[in-house]
Amino acid sequence: MEDKNSFKKLEDEKNCEMVTSVMKMLSHSGRLRLLCYLTTGPKKVGEIQDYCNLSQPHVSQFLSKMQLQGIVKSHKDGNFVLYSLEDKKIIKLIKFLQNNYCQK
Repeated sequence: MEDKNSFKKLEDEKNCEMVTSVMKMLSHSGRLRLLCYLTTGPKKVGEIQDYCNLSQPHVSQFLSKMQLQGIVKSHKDGNFVLYSLEDKKIIKLIKFLQNNYCQK
């Protein structure tokens, strides 16, 4: 029989790994700008590219990784693919950062 404390510790380690992954993602200014921009609603790759001043390969790579992590989602709109934020915790985190660190 497992000790409740050892289970809690394992749970905490999983949470710590998840938070570490999110913090690594946010530690790149381009990815952070991309996420901030997506808080305003669904965007096309070209819009993200222009707003964030990033190359198309970088934007696509960032979006692909974030989609695998469940942070962003995509859907087709005619000939275009629109990307938006999927993870509610990330949305709250980005809004917190914007409210506390961005001048309006």
